[in-house]
Amino acid sequence: MKKTFNDFYNSRVGQYLIYGFIYVAFWKLFGFEFAIIMCTTVILGEMHFLQRISSKITKGGKLKIYLAGPDVFLPNATEVGNMKKNICDKYGFIGLFPFDNEVDAIGKSPSEIGHAISKANEDMIRDCDIILANLTPFRGPSADVGTVYELGFARGLGKKCYGYSNVSTMFNHRVKEFFGIDSEENTDHNGMTIENFDLRDNLMIPCGIMSSGGFVITTDCDDIFSDLTIFEFCISQIKI
Repeated sequence: MKKTFNDFYNSRVGQYLIYGFIYVAFWKLFGFEFAIIMCTTVILGEMHFLQRISSKITKGGKLKIYLAGPDVFLPNATEVGNMKKNICDKYGFIGLFPFDNEVDAIGKSPSEIGHAISKANEDMIRDCDIILANLTPFRGPSADVGTVYELGFARGLGKKCYGYSNVSTMFNHRVKEFFGIDSEENTDHNGMTIENFDLRDNLMIPCGIMSSGGFVITTDCDDIFSDLTIFEFCISQIKI
């Protein structure tokens, strides 16, 4: 009898019936408007739950992670992408690497190819559940600008965002070092402010990631663009 009751309580039908009794109680005790507010709150929560469950079902129970980063510029980009996808699979995720997209370049100009790649990447981000961005400084003191755009795009879509970097130095110090600024003042050679918030990059990047419910993890290593140690650690720590 106890097992039967627990099965009923944990079932979706059982929970909906229990919610129904709760709504009636709120209606009788506090009035119609309060009951509607409570009903709306729970329904929205149920919609979010159903979306996540539906997402898992359609992908065989695995969530998709878009693997953003400057890795695509590596001479062995395809190999690194496959390594990252294998790590994702090891921890129960499906890794989506930009090179997975097939772009028809025949008869297209370089600009048209660029637009096609952009659209394909945006579509892949729309299809993912999570984005994990390689924020290792690239061609300057900050993260790759394309990667940062993709993070913002994913954040705007309500995706959960995560980031990692193989350079742990604070952003303020990296900017000064890159431009050869020895002064303690937080200004560059043009008199413009260098932000100093004890963060690893421009404040919008780590703060946006953490606001989405994700995290940013940094470390230091010799091969900053190919070492996947911290990448695998991030994948192992992602909880949905």
